[in-house]
Amino acid sequence: PPPTAWFAADDKLTQTRYFVIQGSTSMEHWTINLQFEPIVFLDEAYGVRVHRGVYEAALQLYDDLLPLVRQHIAANPHGTISFSGHSLGGSLSTVLM
Repeated sequence: PPPTAWFAADDKLTQTRYFVIQGSTSMEHWTINLQFEPIVFLDEAYGVRVHRGVYEAALQLYDDLLPLVRQHIAANPHGTISFSGHSLGGSLSTVLM
């Protein structure tokens, strides 16, 4: 199961697909929040470290969301993608983007 709930919606006028990710609402979410030691993001060569719990949760969501991103871009070559959320959802949105 995904680490938190999320919702996707399309704005046909702007060709934007919005992903909104739920914030912290459970003890499981706070377990993710408290795993805050830095971890390498993608590749050591980038020199970027991120919050371990958020990164691991984002990796779980990635496989669920990527097909929806690809589907939108295939149908709307000039379309855009937007991620949003509050608390844990905001952190996940930043890492996923």
